[in-house]
Amino acid sequence: PKNWSVSASKFSGKSYVSNGNKVMTTSGEDHIARHRMFFPGKGRYDLTLQLSAQQAGGENARGELRMNGRTIGQYKVAAGSKGPPSEFAVQVDIAEPGEYTFAIHFLNDYYRENEGRNEDRNLIFHGLKLHGPLQAEADWNSAFLERHFGDLPEKLSLQSLRDGIHRFASRAY
Repeated sequence: PKNWSVSASKFSGKSYVSNGNKVMTTSGEDHIARHRMFFPGKGRYDLTLQLSAQQAGGENARGELRMNGRTIGQYKVAAGSKGPPSEFAVQVDIAEPGEYTFAIHFLNDYYRENEGRNEDRNLIFHGLKLHGPLQAEADWNSAFLERHFGDLPEKLSLQSLRDGIHRFASRAY
């Protein structure tokens, strides 16, 4: 599996960048952070979304993560704008290698003038971390692996692995 991350500044959309983070000040389809990412292989990937907020009003900011237009997670963001962001984990299944569009949506904008002081809720997107593709259990259950390595290849000794590779390689070449 590979680890990589995409900073918020790589995402496009109607929001402004502050300290490398995307600040979303308005809700709606026009005001999102969006980025196309290439996934090198099919399988399950772990994603970690990093969000904080300029909190205002009676509830925390809420954000949504979409992949190719489909909602894959909604999040209540407790982290304020001064400390570290909240991290939200989600797994996605990638059916085929290729490009996929990810979008961050701000769901509950709030603005109110209050005795000369403005209350303004904004969502702050810090980045997206990815890990994968993860090994699926079905990948371990194959006639090839059983023939050359037995039924539990992950628990074999180094010598048993060498013997299995030797059996395979001697037939392949």
